Amino acid sequence: MKETLRNLLLVFSGVLLFFSLVYTLTRPATPREYHVTAYLRNVFDDNGHNPLKQGMEQAAIDLQVEIAFASFEEELTMQEKQLRLRQDIENGSAGIVLEPENETVFNDVVGDIPLVLLNHSVEGPLDIPVITADNHQMGQRLAEEIQQENDANQPILVVKPPNLYAQEAANQQGLIDYFNAEKIPYDQLALADQDVEGTLMAQAVRNNYFAIVCLGSELSETIGKLKKNQPQLAAMNLYGFGFSNHLLNLVDQGVIQGLSVSNQFAVGYAAVSQLMAQVNGEETRIPSITSLIVTKESLFDPDNQKLLFPLIQ
Repeated sequence: MKETLRNLLLVFSGVLLFFSLVYTLTRPATPREYHVTAYLRNVFDDNGHNPLKQGMEQAAIDLQVEIAFASFEEELTMQEKQLRLRQDIENGSAGIVLEPENETVFNDVVGDIPLVLLNHSVEGPLDIPVITADNHQMGQRLAEEIQQENDANQPILVVKPPNLYAQEAANQQGLIDYFNAEKIPYDQLALADQDVEGTLMAQAVRNNYFAIVCLGSELSETIGKLKKNQPQLAAMNLYGFGFSNHLLNLVDQGVIQGLSVSNQFAVGYAAVSQLMAQVNGEETRIPSITSLIVTKESLFDPDNQKLLFPLIQ
């Protein structure tokens, strides 16, 4: 009896061992946890609402990726920025998302791991995927919106900061191409922070502009505040590029007549999706990112609300 029981136990143990080996060899592999790094231009001063960053965070949640955000300090040299990227690679980052300025900091640095560029205007062939809105088209669309109200074909003043980011330069070119094609008179004015009010007021008082167009969200905010306090600017329409809660408030108040806004939530989400497709050896079609013109009349349209506030549904 004891011999029979012992044999049964041995057989049972053997069956358990067999199934254990089969399970070990055939069970699905545990998904690898990836860590990626995203360098954004204004990641730390977004006042809690950055659609680009929010889109990336949502994609990281959906794709189960750990993502860390960073910014380059303004005083860093090109070599120091490249060193920072190399350190990320050495620390095990599986890929990098980079929102560069008008420079090629990524050259000769990120060769062994995937890289995706954000909001970068590409000149010439480039093997690196670029996720961006059509910034040239955004400029053309805003110029068309302006001209629909400009019945007398009055001149337009385009104001810009001394240094333009790549997407702002594309916005500017879209504006100018439309104005030139439609034979709309315009002037351009570069404004440094220290002389925005004096230089702008002198230029505006001398000319009978129909509208002022601001390149970049910061300049749009600055001139929006100035228009509220300067009666000489009250009669001029004001248009801008970019997105912030303050800019939307200026549109709602009627200070800004129109904003050209790209869907930065979609840009951020697509960037992380594209990066992880590269990490996993897959190919992903880069989507066409939509944009819109926001006016006081369209600010609270349901479709615009989805684009401006994608997390509030």
